[in-house]
Amino acid sequence: MIKKDIKERKVNEKQQQTNNYQAGDYKTQRTPQHDLLNKYRSDIQILIQHRNTENILKTNTAAKLYEIFSGIMMQIAQTKFGGRVIQLLIKCSELPIREQIFNQLMSEKNFAELLKSRYGHYIGITMIRNMVPQYKKQFFEILRKEAPHFITQPDASVVLDRFLIRLATPSQISLIKSQFSEVGEKTDNYAMKIIERGLHKHIISLYILKIALPNLVKEERDKVVEYFQTLENLDYINYKDGVSIRNRESQFSKVSANNFTIFIPRTHFYLGLMKLIHTIDDTKAVNQAILDNIKDEWITNNQYYQIVASVFIPKYNELSQYEISIKDQYSLKDKDIRLQELQNYLYDAVFNKLKEQMNLVTDPNLSKFLAGFIRFIVTEQKIEALPFLKGVMNQLTTQTSKVIYKQDQEQFWILTNPDAQRLAKSLLILESHIENDKFKQLFTEFQTKILNLLMKNLSITLQTCAIYLLIALIEETQLAEKVKFDLKKNKDLLKLQNPGMSILSKLI
Repeated sequence: MIKKDIKERKVNEKQQQTNNYQAGDYKTQRTPQHDLLNKYRSDIQILIQHRNTENILKTNTAAKLYEIFSGIMMQIAQTKFGGRVIQLLIKCSELPIREQIFNQLMSEKNFAELLKSRYGHYIGITMIRNMVPQYKKQFFEILRKEAPHFITQPDASVVLDRFLIRLATPSQISLIKSQFSEVGEKTDNYAMKIIERGLHKHIISLYILKIALPNLVKEERDKVVEYFQTLENLDYINYKDGVSIRNRESQFSKVSANNFTIFIPRTHFYLGLMKLIHTIDDTKAVNQAILDNIKDEWITNNQYYQIVASVFIPKYNELSQYEISIKDQYSLKDKDIRLQELQNYLYDAVFNKLKEQMNLVTDPNLSKFLAGFIRFIVTEQKIEALPFLKGVMNQLTTQTSKVIYKQDQEQFWILTNPDAQRLAKSLLILESHIENDKFKQLFTEFQTKILNLLMKNLSITLQTCAIYLLIALIEETQLAEKVKFDLKKNKDLLKLQNPGMSILSKLI
């Protein structure tokens, strides 16, 4: 009975601490900043409640709190509650205020120190998730300059890794890696600190370990090897089956070219293969056992298509339905590195098949797939694919079909078809990932053609989902001012009432 009472009291105390935290009541840390935060706790609670919804109350409250806390951002960012408030302001504020928040934080000399701190690094992660485009390069330069210090810091290394995964271009990743490419004592020291602090899973950490591991002295090497064996990191330690999964008795633990053609026709077996592809660290073995068997037929076989699609557009697959039935499986290799290796294995076969297709944009499945595949072409700077890209863009801007807006007249496919619109939008938002001048010229011409087509058919554009292409042109391209200017000349058409128009009217 006494034990039960003690347990209940501890639970109540913990709950009270949680309630105090949510309310912003920190009596044990009384400072002017905490008093100010505590004064506006009801407004802060509004942001917490509405942080994942779009409404005027949230944005107005965020604007009000920004005016109050403007000028003391860095001071309140040093505490847990203050840091959380800044995260809420970044997430809930409209773009102009978010720009001012970024400017205040990043202009501080100790911004890099903030990213290393226990609570401040969460602010950095929130900034990455809600990045203001014009501050992206400046944010990267701070990370690049501080990378030698960040990679061995538990909190800062997470910020660096999140930026590289979410926002960095291939050349930016290479620039960071170049700081750690030289074999020597410094790289070896980085490697040992990474191991000691458990920071091995990050992109740059893996790169450093690959370089340093063969050159460590025997005692240090044994320590690293023992560490990886404990984690079953089979990307570095050879193992007989080459598979990073806990359940070694699983029917999915091995792949054989001999039984592949027997099991793949079964209704759901391809889902198991999809999971296996994203679980095995040895991508070369995956290519030989699985991908080589489906490369020639992926475009005509729906199951093969789903497997290839899971590589180039990971968010568009059916794995989520199947996760429960294959538990305790995981890969210790960075998912972005594994995906890039798989994409390189598949690229030639996929590219050759797509070139044979006549009308890519009118096939719903292929139009979804093209978005991810073209992103890969651009980020990897596959110059040989320029004629192919021109063909896709030409189809998007010239393909026509009969629609109800004008009886018995042909209308552009992109104005009325959701799949074509989705593909076009995915091309418009790629501008920030383009570095090659030839690609830039091609995409600039495409953006101009899209704009001309939309403005020429503005009445239909504003009544259909094509309106979101106008929004993308404003938000993601350098044609923003021209789009706004052209739209203002058609004020009468801007009186329409629909969800897209409400967003567009705010932008212009």
